[in-house]
Amino acid sequence: MSTQAYDEKNQLDYDEYTRRLNNALDEISKNTKLKATISEVARLSGVGRNTVADREFPKERLKEIKDQRKRKTLDDKKQKRTELEIITEERDKIATEVVLWFSKYSIAKRDSDSYEIQLKRALESGEFYKREFDRQKNLINALEAKNEQLNELIRDLNK
Repeated sequence: MSTQAYDEKNQLDYDEYTRRLNNALDEISKNTKLKATISEVARLSGVGRNTVADREFPKERLKEIKDQRKRKTLDDKKQKRTELEIITEERDKIATEVVLWFSKYSIAKRDSDSYEIQLKRALESGEFYKREFDRQKNLINALEAKNEQLNELIRDLNK
């Protein structure tokens, strides 16, 4: 065979390996469960590890994938922390509102108890004055009856 045939064959193999490597790298970038390592690229592409390691673009692409995953992890942590901050803020608002409403309830309960005591005293006072009124009325009636008797006696004496 001529060198040109070998060169053509080598170029075809090189292009095929490049295609496989790109496919493997694409798969690794899409699937976070796959490790971003030379061994994983070699396994997925069916190319030897040394072949992968000898080429620059797979190493650069793996580095980009690793950096991308780190950024995503950091973003997720920030997002979770942000969600945690939001939840904490909401919890604090709810706690403040609970304290506010409990305070209002306590004040209303105290006022209600005070009004009940005042009402009870007013009812007792009303009953006391009603009894006193009835007693005074009976006393007045008795005095009027006695007065009437005395008036009759005076009339009888004057006759």
